[in-house]
Amino acid sequence: MANFYLDNSDLKHHLNHPLMKKLVALRERNYSDAEKYDYAPFNFEDAMDSYEKVLEIAGEISGEIVAANAEDVDHEGPHVVDGHVVYAKGTQKNLDALVKAGLMGISIPRRYNGLNFSLVPYIMAADMVSRADAGFVNIWGLQDCAETIYEFANEEQKQKYLPRVCAGETMAMDLTEPDAGSDLQAVMLKATYSEADGCWYLNGVKRFITNGDGHIALVLARSEEGTKDGRGLSMFIYDRNDGGVTVRRIENKMGIKGSPTCELVFKNAKAELCGSRKLGLIKYVMALMNGARLGIAAQSVGVSEAAYREAIAYARDRKQFGQAIIEFPAVFEMISLMKAKLDASRSLLYETTRFVDMYKAYEDIAKERSLEPEERAEMKAYQKLADAFTPMAKGMSSEFCNQNAYDCVQVHGGSGFMKDYACERIYRDARITNIYEGTTQLQVVAAIRHVTTGTYLNQLHEYDKIEYKDDLKPLQTRLQAMTAKYAELVEKILANPQSTDVEIDDQRANVKALREKLATIDSEEAKHLNELADYLIKKSVWILGGDGWAYDIGFGGLDHAIASGKNINILVMDTGVYSNTGGQQSKATPMGASAKFATAGKALPKKDLGMIAMSYGNVYVAQISVGANDMQTIKALNEAEAYDGPSLIIAYSHCIAQGFNLADGLEHQKNAVETGSWPLYRYNPENVSAGKAPLMLDSKAPSKPLSDYMSNETRFQVVNKMNPERYETLLNKAQENVKEKRSLLEHMAEYKVEEDTSAAE
Repeated sequence: MANFYLDNSDLKHHLNHPLMKKLVALRERNYSDAEKYDYAPFNFEDAMDSYEKVLEIAGEISGEIVAANAEDVDHEGPHVVDGHVVYAKGTQKNLDALVKAGLMGISIPRRYNGLNFSLVPYIMAADMVSRADAGFVNIWGLQDCAETIYEFANEEQKQKYLPRVCAGETMAMDLTEPDAGSDLQAVMLKATYSEADGCWYLNGVKRFITNGDGHIALVLARSEEGTKDGRGLSMFIYDRNDGGVTVRRIENKMGIKGSPTCELVFKNAKAELCGSRKLGLIKYVMALMNGARLGIAAQSVGVSEAAYREAIAYARDRKQFGQAIIEFPAVFEMISLMKAKLDASRSLLYETTRFVDMYKAYEDIAKERSLEPEERAEMKAYQKLADAFTPMAKGMSSEFCNQNAYDCVQVHGGSGFMKDYACERIYRDARITNIYEGTTQLQVVAAIRHVTTGTYLNQLHEYDKIEYKDDLKPLQTRLQAMTAKYAELVEKILANPQSTDVEIDDQRANVKALREKLATIDSEEAKHLNELADYLIKKSVWILGGDGWAYDIGFGGLDHAIASGKNINILVMDTGVYSNTGGQQSKATPMGASAKFATAGKALPKKDLGMIAMSYGNVYVAQISVGANDMQTIKALNEAEAYDGPSLIIAYSHCIAQGFNLADGLEHQKNAVETGSWPLYRYNPENVSAGKAPLMLDSKAPSKPLSDYMSNETRFQVVNKMNPERYETLLNKAQENVKEKRSLLEHMAEYKVEEDTSAAE
């Protein structure tokens, strides 16, 4: 009889990891449940005996029933009858067998009729079921849904739903929508609360929902009227018994055909709020997705196992040129590499599972009592490792799964292209693993911060502290050398401030060296990192806009940006008028200028955007004019780029709406500076720490009267022709304003922050 646990010694190896003793003791609260439940273990050995017996049963069901039904399920698939899913006959048989064996609630606590097993045997069962039929694992246990209810629902909801899961009811997580895809912030399924009956009702459409007609569903919906982002989303529990949801269709998929992927229509579907409002995406879905990613990693490893076994069995049996094709070096090498990828994936899967298991055990204990300081520290350490390893486990195992499925078909040659062999189905089933629950690219994004923050490097150092057997010491030596190179390169890349052109050139050299090392590593992760390596080089990223946006209609957004403290560079092209709308007046229009719909001449000074930005004290600000001083312009742009914080550069920009010959634009800019209409300066907060004044005044005192500048622009002379007296008044006020502004800038250029010595006395 086929038994997928007994025929795979790798599973028992990972089950007997040294950390399991501590993990199981935490899970079992030092085996206190033995007093309440006759099937609860009384010590570690008893617990492990239970794990093994249950895994043997799961292995037998996987090998004898699920695997035997896989081909028929693939051909028949599920279908829709009266708006609901009817499973393929083989799928229902599989489900009945698991329910009869009591395997539906492996990881759920005993008080809800579960077995209270650690995640490790739960993931092992998923590993074996996936080897038998990748699609069926999506129906059994569906990727952490029950665990999410246990973690976040109230006690009444736990008592209501978890025993039903343990009794055999299936689950679904209804997240994605036709127009949302991976962008879950765009979810628009509407949740409305009825005061009359104290219930929530859901309306809208969900798409690509795995096992979408499950008995119990976790639904992400928009509960907050008028919101468009993740802050308006909440999590709900939908019970199929209440009705209101119909299956519009089942997707016609490439693989995992036994698993119904549904498009659902919600029409006043009654639901219960799970947890708190507005935390649906921010907190609950993020936790759910992490659990689901671990489940997909297990699914990937199971499919990898199936691909490897199909390949080696065929290679041993298939004769060519008088010998089995496994004797050919090319085939032998291919199968050896498949095994290496499988072993690497499985090792990473169970290492990650133990990390998740440990921190979740402590989180659960924290609901019952306060954790000791060392317990809390340990929980945080394992949580950090789980966060780092989960995306890597999902990304790596799913990519290796696809590679192994591909090579399995290749070993079979032309036969592998036919439905007569299981490898054709395995190949199709594998493809989804690096797509759903976040593509590999998204896993890289999730994992990359742990490269830069040292999580992976620190864990490599921890692995180096382990005592290795003599036959493994050469591998340890290689690991040490690779770790040292990795650490050196990471330090070079991260320590480079990239504030000058020379430092940026150095970073380019560092990235080139990184790419050379990546080229020697034959893995999908290395390829992905190679694709992303350029992001380690500082990019010159700027926000560009005109004065109408910056001073007026978009000022609120600009102010929010500079107040954020983020490293944002903003360049404002200041024409002093709404140029794009025909020369309307704006807050940037200078005193005395006429404008469209405002021909009398502006009576007030223009808004001082630079002074407003300087008032924050942590914003780099510069006012520039390329026609007046090109070197000052270059210097300001370089300093803004180097400044680690918000930067605002206001550039004089001549425009046809000003009313002069644009061929004289640069000379006109120079005239604006020399008359004091446009002073040049740079405000650098970093000067304060160096004992210097933050403001550097780059233009000299006005050498010409303001009238020399205003007389050359039609927008000023229109006022002069219409009302000479008003023009003269406004000119005098503007001249006085230039004088006052110059005096203020000169004072600021001399101001230095005195060092506080009182603390030293």
